[in-house]
Amino acid sequence: MRYLIYLTIIFSLFFSSFLSFSTSGFSARATKQIRTPEKRTYSVAAWAPYWDKRKTFNSFNKNKKLINEISPYWYYVLSNGKLKPTSKFDLRIVRKAKKLGIRVIPMISNGYNGPLVSRIIRSRTLRRRHIRQLIRVAVKRKVDGVEIDYEGMNAKDRKKFSFFVKSLAQNLHKKKKI
Repeated sequence: MRYLIYLTIIFSLFFSSFLSFSTSGFSARATKQIRTPEKRTYSVAAWAPYWDKRKTFNSFNKNKKLINEISPYWYYVLSNGKLKPTSKFDLRIVRKAKKLGIRVIPMISNGYNGPLVSRIIRSRTLRRRHIRQLIRVAVKRKVDGVEIDYEGMNAKDRKKFSFFVKSLAQNLHKKKKI
């Protein structure tokens, strides 16, 4: 089975334009980061799916000099705000990435279940538990932060989700995580 993966590059300060191409077993996104108006740097982040470890690892090895952040697909959100591991971590890539100075930021997925996330972010207790879980993962796994990949969200949850992300970011930053 072939996996199509996309590389997206954001090119402008004022608007975004996207460039995509496909490769096998590995995905990346590149984002222009501005440090000062005169000096610009680029960051390439790669998404590492667990379901095809061989292709993912081979692609990582081929592209490791271009990558400065990797997001392994590691956890799903549960209805109680806790996290369920995919149980298929490929720590070879993580060890190699850390050795090369590549940031490791595991992806947390809601499995396209917007109502699940809505329930969590609308409940103070569940939201706080979920934030604690995300921070625990970042600290326990000794990774650089977490990537939130919550899809299928309802527009009515925009303010609550923004509040959740802001609270998560503040708490992660206290632990020197992103």
